[in-house]
Amino acid sequence: MPKLKRRMMVSFAALFGSLALALIGPGMSGQTQSAQAAGVVRCQPAKPVKAPVSRGKKAPVSRAKKAHVARKAAPKKPRSTKRKRPQPKAVVSCAKATNGTTAKSVATKAVSPSSTGGAGASSPTVTSTLPSTLLAATPPADPVTPTPSPATPTQPDTPTQPGSPTQPDSPPQPDSPPQPNEPAGDQVLPMPSVNPFSPTSFWNAPLAATAPLDPNSGGLVQELVRQVNAYGTWMDTYSYSVPVYVVGPNQATQHVTLNVWAPDLQAEFNAVPIPSTAVAAAGTDEHMTVWQPSTDKLWEFWKMQKQSDGWHAQWGGEMDNVSTNPGYFTHSGQTNNWGATATSLPLLGGLVTQADLQRGYINHALAMAIVQTTAKCWSWPAQRTDGAGSTGTTSIPEGTRFRLNPSVNIASLNLPPITRMLAQAAQTYGIVVRDKGGDVALFGQDPNSMATNPWPQEFENTYSSVMLAHFPWADLEALQTNTTCSS
Repeated sequence: MPKLKRRMMVSFAALFGSLALALIGPGMSGQTQSAQAAGVVRCQPAKPVKAPVSRGKKAPVSRAKKAHVARKAAPKKPRSTKRKRPQPKAVVSCAKATNGTTAKSVATKAVSPSSTGGAGASSPTVTSTLPSTLLAATPPADPVTPTPSPATPTQPDTPTQPGSPTQPDSPPQPDSPPQPNEPAGDQVLPMPSVNPFSPTSFWNAPLAATAPLDPNSGGLVQELVRQVNAYGTWMDTYSYSVPVYVVGPNQATQHVTLNVWAPDLQAEFNAVPIPSTAVAAAGTDEHMTVWQPSTDKLWEFWKMQKQSDGWHAQWGGEMDNVSTNPGYFTHSGQTNNWGATATSLPLLGGLVTQADLQRGYINHALAMAIVQTTAKCWSWPAQRTDGAGSTGTTSIPEGTRFRLNPSVNIASLNLPPITRMLAQAAQTYGIVVRDKGGDVALFGQDPNSMATNPWPQEFENTYSSVMLAHFPWADLEALQTNTTCSS
């Protein structure tokens, strides 16, 4: 009987222990249960269960039997965390996975029946090396996308901002304005659409239909036609022409040495904003014009040559306040008679420019050179003359202004486009005798000072004389002259 009672007591104790384990299980968190479902042992040991004590009289039990019963009824003691021996089971951490965890990571976690395993739990811990298969199959809880810190380096495919000083292929920044004592580069500009000189200048002001004619208009026109037939016509563009360099405010300056005594003019030539690519016109006159609208100044040169020590000129002129100038040099000082022409009429006056061709019409008077002019006499707007050898009532003084008769119907003449443009300008603004030459010539801007050469197309791939042969020379009229003669 006592033996049977002891067996019943042992069975009852085992049943009670199983029931206690079942009651503890539902209190676990979702993460702990998931760990058990995966076959991972919880790190919280089960509490030992005491065997019920009979209230009746105890039968004597041997010491060996007591030890055997205690081993059967009581659960195993929890292993101490201080042991170095490897553990048979691993505990899944309830904390968020750390980026960069590898198969050799060590998981440490405190688990209790009433806790979700947050940081700071005080239960005993179990340390173990997780197998790589388990790490791969267990995704981190609540993954968080890493936020780049401000010091995160630029990715290779990130476009670099323009102008980055660290990028060798960054586009260059615009040049800053030259500083004092700092050499500047070339700053060549296209020809402005606004004409030089005052709007009321004889170069720019349209002629009145009733403008008075010279009493000897017929004789002067007859003389001009004679010279056209005798010497031919031409439009100077490639030689004996005028290269015009329009420059910006930061154009580097160059010294021009004047080969004659003229201290006042030399002072104006000490620092001229000449581009490094500038060339003078071909021909013995070697003309050149530099115009700087930002300072409203103009320089022009005669016999301009680039020598080993820099630019040299035989004569020329400098003009201030170009936009309000009457259209000729007016300087009076240590020297007079400034200007690269024999009349002190500027080279830029009456020149057919790139702007005119682009515009499709000429909105100013034309300049002209003829072979024979009146000796020692000139007519306004000329300021002087180099005329020689021609006398008589029909000789043409430099400065004489011709115009195409207003009654001429230009459209009915079927002129080539460039010739028609010249005829319309002659009818509206007139033609001024500016200088002497080897033929009867008009002037076009030297293509050396243009981005492209427009003249072959304008002349229809032939000679300018062919174009001017259609010009109605005989229909010109001479305006009233105002002659001045020197002794």
